[in-house]
Amino acid sequence: MIHTEKLTQEQEILLLDRVAGGDLEAHAEIVNRHQWLVRTVARKYQGRGVPFSDLEQEGNLGLLRAIEKFDSSGGNRLSTYARWWIRHFVQRAIPKQGDQISRSAYLEQKLAPIRRASETLLKRLKRPPTAEEIGKEIGQPESEVERLLKLEKRHSFSLDASVGEISEVNGKELGEIIPDPNAELPSDVAHTHLLFEQAHAALDALSKRERRILELRFGLVDGKQHSLRSVGAEFNMTGEGIRLIQNIALCKLRGIPPPRKRGKPVSFRVEIIDRRPLKNASDNGCLVESVCRAYGISETKILSRDRHSRIVWARHVLAYLLFEDLNRHPVRIAEILGKDAGTVKYYIRKIKSFIGEHWFIADIARIRLLYVGVLDYTRFRHFEKVS
Repeated sequence: MIHTEKLTQEQEILLLDRVAGGDLEAHAEIVNRHQWLVRTVARKYQGRGVPFSDLEQEGNLGLLRAIEKFDSSGGNRLSTYARWWIRHFVQRAIPKQGDQISRSAYLEQKLAPIRRASETLLKRLKRPPTAEEIGKEIGQPESEVERLLKLEKRHSFSLDASVGEISEVNGKELGEIIPDPNAELPSDVAHTHLLFEQAHAALDALSKRERRILELRFGLVDGKQHSLRSVGAEFNMTGEGIRLIQNIALCKLRGIPPPRKRGKPVSFRVEIIDRRPLKNASDNGCLVESVCRAYGISETKILSRDRHSRIVWARHVLAYLLFEDLNRHPVRIAEILGKDAGTVKYYIRKIKSFIGEHWFIADIARIRLLYVGVLDYTRFRHFEKVS
């Protein structure tokens, strides 16, 4: 009986441990529970001259190979790894048993727009289109369309045909003597895919801007490593600014605090702030939200001209934390708060005069904890608000 219910990760690990110990029942069960994956991959290759039952058989051979080679210590699921082996075995079966030889990638690329145009014109004209009509549709000369269509016919011959029918070579089948020079080992493909997934998972710890910059700089978007200048053009920044953000993002990924300006030492609070942002937003936005939560006010209030004592105090604290923890320049803080730089410097000086007070230390500590998401705001409701 085939079980359609998928395994949980815990069940999968237990079964794989039993398989490693030579348990045949566990081996049969894990194969049984992954038939859904074999069928999913096999369905994508239906209609290519190979019966579906044969595709399933080949896929199961790939699944067995994946179970044999899979290492569960990396924290990945068997299905992610096995998909590549199953696909490899199914693809291998198609040229071996199918009717047509695969055409070159170049020819396929050239033929793709012709096929699309042919289908469109067939629906529109209710008859097969001519080469001239196809050429007008895709903006190519009629002679070029005819040449490509002739090449398509020339490259369409059977893999099962004897080579003797084409040339005088031993009478072997064509499929037996044509290698695939571009074939990759499925283990290499699976390993690359897993590394790619892990890299993107690590980038989730960064802000959107930092993630985008690293993706462009290291070719994670289109395989091309973009220069500092080209990345800067996208963000309307200089190349030096992009380099600084890149270095900070790399520090976060390595789990070390980023370098700070003016040679000031890096404190532990800066380290944890940079490691664990409150949410997927900018550092400034996270800090503003944390201060607002701590004092029970809205973001629009703290950034307005409201003179209520609690709001004014929250504005002072926000200016201090932007300067001290995020190393923002007073001019930049003034832009955030809608004040002038002189007022911001006054806020910072005033807050620094309270640094030795116990109530102030506790107040700042809970804001920093909110920032890194360690504690929820509801747990601070019993604290006395500063007024």
